Amino acid sequence: KLARARRLACAKVSSMNSSMSTRCFLPAFALVVTSIIFWFGLAPSNQMDYIAAMRNHSLATASKEPETLRHSFYTENDALLRSKSQSLRLPRVLLYSWHNNGTGIKPVVDRTAPAPADAVYWKCCYANSHGFDLVFASEDGEVEATKEVMTKREIYNNLYVDDSFWAMLRGIQYQLLTGRYDYVFLMVDDSAINDMHLIFPVWAFDRGHDITLMDTNGLDMLNGVLFRASSVTQRFLDELLLYESYTEQVFLRNGHAAFQEMVLEFIGREQRQNGKLGYGGACFHLATHSVLEFNSKVQRDPLVAVQQREYDKCFFAELDKLAGPYGYRDSKAIGFQKTFVWRDKVLEFHDVREEQPSPLQPRANCFKEFRGLTWRQEDCFTFNFNRPGGGVPVQTISKCPDPGFAWGHFYGGNDLLWFRDWSQRSKFPARPPRVLMFTWQTEDAFGMFESEVYWKTCYAHVHGFDIVFTDVVNVTGEKVQEQVLGDDASKWYDDKKMWAWNREILGFLFSGKYDYVLYFGADVLINYIHLDFPVWAYDTGHDVTMMDQGFVGWGLNENGVLFRPTAFARDFIDAHYGYRTNFWTQADNGPWMELILVFLGREAQLVGQPGYNNICEKYGILNMSAAVFVNLYPTASWQGGVQYCSCFFIEFNRLAGPFGKRKSANIGFTKVSERLEDGKELLPSSSNTLHPKRVMPWANCFDYVRAYWTEPQKNCFAYHWNGARFVDRANSPGQLRGQVAGTMTSMSMSCPDPSFSEVWEKSPWNKANRKKTSI
Repeated sequence: KLARARRLACAKVSSMNSSMSTRCFLPAFALVVTSIIFWFGLAPSNQMDYIAAMRNHSLATASKEPETLRHSFYTENDALLRSKSQSLRLPRVLLYSWHNNGTGIKPVVDRTAPAPADAVYWKCCYANSHGFDLVFASEDGEVEATKEVMTKREIYNNLYVDDSFWAMLRGIQYQLLTGRYDYVFLMVDDSAINDMHLIFPVWAFDRGHDITLMDTNGLDMLNGVLFRASSVTQRFLDELLLYESYTEQVFLRNGHAAFQEMVLEFIGREQRQNGKLGYGGACFHLATHSVLEFNSKVQRDPLVAVQQREYDKCFFAELDKLAGPYGYRDSKAIGFQKTFVWRDKVLEFHDVREEQPSPLQPRANCFKEFRGLTWRQEDCFTFNFNRPGGGVPVQTISKCPDPGFAWGHFYGGNDLLWFRDWSQRSKFPARPPRVLMFTWQTEDAFGMFESEVYWKTCYAHVHGFDIVFTDVVNVTGEKVQEQVLGDDASKWYDDKKMWAWNREILGFLFSGKYDYVLYFGADVLINYIHLDFPVWAYDTGHDVTMMDQGFVGWGLNENGVLFRPTAFARDFIDAHYGYRTNFWTQADNGPWMELILVFLGREAQLVGQPGYNNICEKYGILNMSAAVFVNLYPTASWQGGVQYCSCFFIEFNRLAGPFGKRKSANIGFTKVSERLEDGKELLPSSSNTLHPKRVMPWANCFDYVRAYWTEPQKNCFAYHWNGARFVDRANSPGQLRGQVAGTMTSMSMSCPDPSFSEVWEKSPWNKANRKKTSI
């Protein structure tokens, strides 16, 4: 006991400043001293900063009246169950689904993942049916909060460590500290809710404890765990996270052994308070392994497996001493859900389910070892498939019984989750938006950009969006270039083609069928890893939304623009078309930038600020078309464009604010990063539930973005190849096929929705089904 207390205290104190590191030789009460230091805020900032802030927020909101109960499919049933406990209201519950691979609900994208394809569907159905909130979290996001500890561990050459486990705990702790929930129910990614028990509310697992586990006599305790928002739960998590400072040690089973150690420690304290023998750390030496040796290869070493078995024997022997034998365990803070009762013989849930009240509940965590020869499907609330596969249960119903659950398409549940948060900040009806994906392109682009067309069509299909590709040219009154165009690049940038999208998009935008129309050029590829992102989430209450961007010689690139069918959007598009009577730098893109300044200037004047007096216009107007100019005088074309863009960004910054902080009443500029209070930069790849200020994936990754911005393969929603300049078959075959270094996207992959193969086979956008060969 003394040795363990000293180890714990020394590990904690040594992670503080050097002036305190001399205190590593501590007496027997070191564990108590360490706890006091922790609670008074002297622990390292990476463990305490957000905890203190959120705890203050939680205390401030705890006394507020609960929000009006959201009516759900099972409201009456839940209210009936809750009335038996004399509670005044139904609990507020968060289902916390933890995913080790990818962010958000990426396991749905990857049909080869060990989680069954319908696991996410039934989690979404269950949450919607009870009015619970649902979060899909992952180590790619939650691990942001453990960066300092991760940095310490990088000196060990990124050997196998358990950062994912700590990230998961921090995510749970954060959610409890918000004050929004009474319970957080933890499920791992490869667990599915049994549709036979959709009516069962998870808060009913609580029988008066702070943390409730399913009782078991071996393996996997950390799934189906119910955390109640209480000071005891917070203390449990606080002290458990102290183990994270063991930078030279990792805990078995990706950190789960640390959780088991804390269970023994907490129950042992209760025993000591009752004058009995507590936990003396008898198993601790078996719970950890040196990080210098415990890499991913060693993890599979038979000796490690032996150590894990030895630890399990020790753990359950100690648990039996402290809490009682399997089936009869109990403690004040930690509850153990019973899985059987003894009445002359062992009776399980299916044997006693008709009794009122039933002595048993469906099992919260039916892992592989539990599903033996005698198991019954109806005994389980969740199935944990214990990757790489433990069998898939037979669903008893084909779809969610809640008629209000509008899954509808492959990413229906994902979009509902986005909509739940997004609708709180956007003035919109209580339904997911109707979206059209719009692209203007010539007929030969169906072959030139075959991959781009495929993934745009796939994206629209998996979200239930409409999509259209059109080559209709209805442009009149434009200034005409008499000179014959030569190369393919010049033909690509022909003014009549550049303006064609402007006229065609209006008919779709104001058809009454859509809430949004997203404009993409032909040379745009949607990034596979962000296929689950719904584009309407870019809107934060504006009429026209585009990606924010800092200075670059090519200017503010016109692509990936989200339009709402409003009077402002119509005026904006019409005003843009009015610039066709002159030759402009970058064809229609120069006028696009000029128009932004004009409308921002009008906003400034309305609030008594200086407007825009067209000082940049003289740098943008040419004496020949942009297509001819760039072909005949490439250097002069580039220099003239830089001159205009330099003027543009000076005015842009003055009227809308600096890059990353631009504001406008009608024009939205999506942030590409968020600077946190601690100075760290939050990117789309690191946005997560620990940082509610979500940063959307970048909508328009043209060549400058891909060359100079951070990890475009992770942060980009769409790649923009910048037209014919980058589709030379001989020199850029990779980009022609839609392959980008570091991404998974190529025609060798396929749309994750199995139903799309038949759709694509018959699609009018499939090159194989096109009859025309040229515009």
